[in-house]
Amino acid sequence: MEDEVKKVSSGVALSKALGGCPAKFRIRRITRIDKEGHKDSKQVCIEVDDIEAFRKKMKGRKFAEVAFVYENLE
Repeated sequence: MEDEVKKVSSGVALSKALGGCPAKFRIRRITRIDKEGHKDSKQVCIEVDDIEAFRKKMKGRKFAEVAFVYENLE
């Protein structure tokens, strides 16, 4: 849990250092289903500005579906 908090705080600091605005969403769990139907789920703590852009980036060619459990930070 402490490592997750460090990742989030360092990500926010990096975003501010690069001149970006604070993230709008915090993703807590990612569930991925590959093209063969295998389901993979993992707990994460990632802050992003655009959920759909992040989903598209993760989905790529490898996964048929990517779902998130997230919270709105605004």
